[in-house]
Amino acid sequence: MVAAQTAHAAYYLELFEAIVANRHEPTDWPNSSRPLEVDDAAWAHQKERLFAVAERVGARMRGNPRWLREHLGGAMANLTHLAYHLGAVRQMLRVARG
Repeated sequence: MVAAQTAHAAYYLELFEAIVANRHEPTDWPNSSRPLEVDDAAWAHQKERLFAVAERVGARMRGNPRWLREHLGGAMANLTHLAYHLGAVRQMLRVARG
């Protein structure tokens, strides 16, 4: 389940990244939380994917001090949604580690 939460958070950020770059890509919500389970290598890949997209989005936000109005609401919604899922990941990892 931790892998699914992480995958979903990365997917959601990737969608936001596309929107602010004016790329409108089709969504695939049913697969946004996959894979459900991963081995160590796949878990490392999931974390790298999330950190990489977070860095790209952060760089875009830092590099554009004048956000388009249409992106501000999406940015706030994205950050709140992301905080929820990352909080869930943190709690699940805490429980799994004891």
